[in-house]
Amino acid sequence: EDYKVAPIVGLYNYYLKRKELAENKRLFYVATTRARDYLFLSISKMSKPEINSFWALTVNGLGIKDVAERIELSGNLDFMKFDRDKHSIFTRQISFGIPIVKETMTGVSAESNGKEFQAKLKNYSYELSDIPKNEIFSATRIATYEQCPFKYKLIYELGYAKLEKLLREGKIFFDAEDEAEETKDIPQNVKGSIIHRILEKDIQENELSEFVKKSLEAEDFPIPENTETVEEIVQVVRGFKNSNEFKSLRNYDDYKNEFQIYLRQNDYFLFGILDKLIFTKEKFIIVDYKTDSLDKGEGKEKFEHYKQQLFFYAFLVNKYFSSPKPIELRLLFVRKPEETIIQLLESSIIEQYKRQLIQNINNIQSRIFPKNKNHCRECQFGVNGDCRLENLGY
Repeated sequence: EDYKVAPIVGLYNYYLKRKELAENKRLFYVATTRARDYLFLSISKMSKPEINSFWALTVNGLGIKDVAERIELSGNLDFMKFDRDKHSIFTRQISFGIPIVKETMTGVSAESNGKEFQAKLKNYSYELSDIPKNEIFSATRIATYEQCPFKYKLIYELGYAKLEKLLREGKIFFDAEDEAEETKDIPQNVKGSIIHRILEKDIQENELSEFVKKSLEAEDFPIPENTETVEEIVQVVRGFKNSNEFKSLRNYDDYKNEFQIYLRQNDYFLFGILDKLIFTKEKFIIVDYKTDSLDKGEGKEKFEHYKQQLFFYAFLVNKYFSSPKPIELRLLFVRKPEETIIQLLESSIIEQYKRQLIQNINNIQSRIFPKNKNHCRECQFGVNGDCRLENLGY
């Protein structure tokens, strides 16, 4: 009989590999973002890069297949402009080349045992801070830390998204080198993303089916095998657009869909994309669509789950527009619009949240990730109220 790796051994091996990759990515990010005018990357050979090496991160990140004399890159790039205490976003078409210099270093004798080479490098060395600057924190990241700092570490520091999927599917016997088996079922997040785009672009009734089909094909889900999904999404959107909750949004003329906000706070940036932001004389209204499946009366419980994310958006709006106007939060459930939750926030509550937000980000930058045992029953890494990854050497 073939030897099978015990679940705990498989998890621990996976943890070590993910930890090494996460640390290499962090170090590479800290080093490369310090460059002001020029960035030089030096490697010893141009053959197949070593797994998890800085060169492998570069090759995979830039999509380089063949290393020539020059790497040409082009595409649209979003820029942030600071003007009159506000940040605005604009897009530019960027094209540039990265030269590849293939030379052997000379002037270092074999007998020197590398000492001369190290001496030369000292002229170009300087100390790097362990805390990256200009890091971007999103609503999802902050909400995750609020739920459980240790969960934040697993997802954002160690990259355990794949492991979470394996655990959820019950695939506890696995080889860390293997990819998770693909499933033909369309993930709920894909369906939710399509619904969000329909609402953002205000797709009309007669265009719904065709839009959903094209969206699924773009996600590599062939239509003949997924006609039921097309009809499901169309019916969900139709039901939502016929609801009183959606019709009430039609009463407002001044609004922005998919409104992006960047804010500089201390030595980092805060970033959020609001599904809909409505402007009135009396207040701002933040509308957040959710495609969760929920039971009758479950709206309030779901609001508590998403509250930190919504408070984060409220803080961004308050700071971005420098206005003392109150902010109304509307959490709309597309599948059950009658469960909509509305809450009004005064500026004093937003200021209180600001202090909490700054403290959480300081903790993240200081690598403080305690476990929140109260979240284990809701967490994807928890089982029977306990963290199933608690005793793996963290």
